[in-house]
Amino acid sequence: MEPPKISATQFTIIVILFTIGSSILIIPSGLAAASEQDAWIAGIVGLTGGLLVILLFNALSKQTPSLTLLESCEVILGKGLGKALSLVYISFFFILASTVVWDLVNFLTTHILIESPIEVISILFISLVIFATRLGLETIVRCGEIFFPWVIGLFFLWMLFTLPDVKFTNLLPVMEDGVKPIWNGATLSMSIPYLQLIVFLMISPAIRSKKTGKSLFLGTLVGGLILLTITFACLLVLGVNGTIIQSHPSYILGKKISFGNFVQRIEVIVAIIWMLTIFFKLVVLFYASTIGFAQVLGVKEYRILTFPLGIILLVLSLVVFPNDTYANEIATTSWIPYSFTICIILPLLLILIARVKKKAHKV
Repeated sequence: MEPPKISATQFTIIVILFTIGSSILIIPSGLAAASEQDAWIAGIVGLTGGLLVILLFNALSKQTPSLTLLESCEVILGKGLGKALSLVYISFFFILASTVVWDLVNFLTTHILIESPIEVISILFISLVIFATRLGLETIVRCGEIFFPWVIGLFFLWMLFTLPDVKFTNLLPVMEDGVKPIWNGATLSMSIPYLQLIVFLMISPAIRSKKTGKSLFLGTLVGGLILLTITFACLLVLGVNGTIIQSHPSYILGKKISFGNFVQRIEVIVAIIWMLTIFFKLVVLFYASTIGFAQVLGVKEYRILTFPLGIILLVLSLVVFPNDTYANEIATTSWIPYSFTICIILPLLLILIARVKKKAHKV
């Protein structure tokens, strides 16, 4: 089967959509809870740290530019240790995918489909993800190209309508509690979503360009600026307390917008942006998990794994979090060191080992 091929522009677009993903609804409240009125500063620090992490990912990718992340693990560490580390990364992608499904279902059953069974919503959405994954990477990114202008257009329209309600006094006082709250918010911001972008090392070999690193960096920057803008808007309109107490403050922000007497309750814009971006985030994670399992098992056709993995994803998404409180606790505690270990420490070790091996071969 011929390997998929995508352009640098398509890669940038899918990175932007992934970065926005589920973060558009959960990051503002998480940052506000950690850093209060300094959440916007924490967002800037987190984005800066995220861009530095992207440089790390690019450095790892350059060690074996024609291979995926899991293939690189086997080349650098050998078959045994490489497969073991590959399973660690696959589990990371798969657990992350299950939390994304949970975020989707939790949002829909909280605000829109209140009395609908969560199992039905999960089955319908995962079925769509399986269908998209079976169509292949090229189809996924082309679909992203179609919806990307709509996401960006609706985003600018949404931000425009928030302008009459902003109150800059909501950002004061600046750094009242020092640097620690900002650092707490920044680490949360890095773990969701910037560290998760390591998943794109699973598809970067498909790019028909030498600008893979630049595309990943640009996509992260644009997506991060969009998240930062949304955090700003939530703080300026809802205030610190209003942002903290809401599970999905950006959706509530859409409800509060009133522009004249004819533009009101435009939360549908938020819902459309989020549904589109979270779909692409979930598809990328599921696609990476599927081809990862195929590479570890030595299966040439990854599509035969989509249905069994889809069933496992369905079950896992139903049990991964019992409620909002537990999900928030995990996101602000154990998830941060877990993701930093998987996405920073392990890549650093891989780069170090790869360079040592190269020097040893030269000698």
